[in-house]
Amino acid sequence: MSEYTFYVTVERGAEDLVAKDLLENFRGIEILREKEFRGKVFFRGREEHIFLMNFSARSINRLILVLLHTRNIGSLNLIYKHIKEIEWSSYIDAEQTFAVKATRVGSHNFTSLDIARVSGSAIIEAFQEETGRRLRVNLSKPDVVVHVEMINDHLLVGIDTTGPSLHMRRYRVYNHPMPLKATLAYLLVRLSGWNPNEEKLLDPMCGGGTIPIEAALWARNIPINRFRKNEYLFYNLKFLHLEKAEKIAKQLLSKETRKELHLLGMDISEEHIKGARMNAKNALVADTIIFTQGDARLLDKQFSSESINVIVTNPPYNLRPRLKLYDLYEKFLAAAWKILADRGRMVIITSERKLLIRILRNINAHFQLYNVFRYGSLNTGIFLIKKHS
Repeated sequence: MSEYTFYVTVERGAEDLVAKDLLENFRGIEILREKEFRGKVFFRGREEHIFLMNFSARSINRLILVLLHTRNIGSLNLIYKHIKEIEWSSYIDAEQTFAVKATRVGSHNFTSLDIARVSGSAIIEAFQEETGRRLRVNLSKPDVVVHVEMINDHLLVGIDTTGPSLHMRRYRVYNHPMPLKATLAYLLVRLSGWNPNEEKLLDPMCGGGTIPIEAALWARNIPINRFRKNEYLFYNLKFLHLEKAEKIAKQLLSKETRKELHLLGMDISEEHIKGARMNAKNALVADTIIFTQGDARLLDKQFSSESINVIVTNPPYNLRPRLKLYDLYEKFLAAAWKILADRGRMVIITSERKLLIRILRNINAHFQLYNVFRYGSLNTGIFLIKKHS
């Protein structure tokens, strides 16, 4: 059985969380420790992992099949030479179109556009020498997308098996002004250690409902291909055994379950709550989440003492005036601490790290700043907070 090397793209700084998640959910893979590549997790796996991960991996954005990884590359001539040595007729059919997506990190005397131009020429010329046919480029809707990345002196070449990023789950019909990526929402839920069989999970600032919806999808084994249809790029890769993909898709869908969950979503905005209910309905989990309108600063007025096992939330940050933001965080955390059960956990994602640390210390909360990474334009931290009597 053939083995391949792959990498998945993830949020920068979340690499270790994603690697752990993949190992827990996909048998037969071997994580490769490529620490110099931020925002990527490399692994070895089989053809079936292309289908399994694209259909059901909840923590990744895109899966790339690696064709070449070499280093000590410092010129366009070397890029051209190495890419031309790949046997492209094994991956692209003569009647198919292709496009090169090039990226560059580090100091070079050429641009990403130069890389794309040289790489495209190398692919066309190599294919013509192999087959006598000339490949066509289609930049708007190619059949095959080739990723070429120069990361310092590393050259990385691969084929996109995904297409549109997997963080776009396709169930979202209501868009919150500042939505949390579904991939991150899922990772926050997993980091909390939530046990769906016996624990209550609350998102008190749920916006469009992404966190409880992702929790419900995971707990009920509803795979993401339920909402994505046939938009995956691997369907264009004729060297794959695509009959396996259909078999795997059916197997995953057959494992969906209906179960009673203790999932709660709350938001101060009536509009957001209506939108969250719409999203949950479209995600087929409206029957397992209770959404209510309420103020996160008054949680202890809406929930009894020590009644919630897990709180996972993405509160507002980088807002003005600062005094209003401080008031929100201080009152929310004080109220949340009252309703959190003994041995309960909170997971909070925010760029307001100093503010959150100061307040957590004031209430003597045990916490771990689990990760700091760029999310959008901000340095964002994930906090895991535990309550012990």
